[in-house]
Amino acid sequence: LAAAGSEYTNHPWKRSSLDGLAGLTLRYQSFAFGAAYRFLSLTATDRRVAGYTQHEAYLHAGYAKDSLEVLAHAAYVWGGDALGTGSAHAGLTARVPIADVLRDVNGQLTLSRYPDLWIVRVSVSTVFSLGRIQLVPEIAVEQVGHEALTSGALTASLALGKLSLWASGKIGEEYRAAFLSQFAVFNSEDRSLWSVAGGLRFGLSEHWALFGSYIHLRTRTRDEIASSVDIVGLGPLYLF
Repeated sequence: LAAAGSEYTNHPWKRSSLDGLAGLTLRYQSFAFGAAYRFLSLTATDRRVAGYTQHEAYLHAGYAKDSLEVLAHAAYVWGGDALGTGSAHAGLTARVPIADVLRDVNGQLTLSRYPDLWIVRVSVSTVFSLGRIQLVPEIAVEQVGHEALTSGALTASLALGKLSLWASGKIGEEYRAAFLSQFAVFNSEDRSLWSVAGGLRFGLSEHWALFGSYIHLRTRTRDEIASSVDIVGLGPLYLF
């Protein structure tokens, strides 16, 4: 379960948004299944400009073991503005362990169909384990029509008993990117330029944990106006 609030700065018509997410992932023997639903409500800066509500549904299923993980993903977004109505997304993610230090190599392939555009996104990341610290560099390429967009990210995490901390930064242009393994689709007309983020998770008991996150995202509107959005999220996590 998660709830998040967003505040836009210098955007020509967006003011703020609220969203809630409920998701569940189950593992049985060598298989994993998951589903999630998100509801978002966006408020405009001017009463004469209508805000909108949006619905997002996610599914994933596949093979999941310590030695190998391959999952198929699907998502559908409806409601919202004309851009977001009826967008469908499908993808594959794979994780292959390599060694103790270079722990995992992760690959993601996503195909997104919007009413006016097809987008293909490919990303590759790896996990370096250095004691309690993990570093995850990632590079991604989007094919947006006849345009190729490249971005890079670096995430660092630290485990301290019941407390886990992480921080990340991303640079490079992205447009309507879908992150199906994270239950997120950024189907805005704005292009993201760079971002910084951080978060924590604290174990409350054997099964329950509490997590929080913050993201600052720098964007550019289709009218070439520089703007930004700040997103704060909070929620409980239950581990079987």
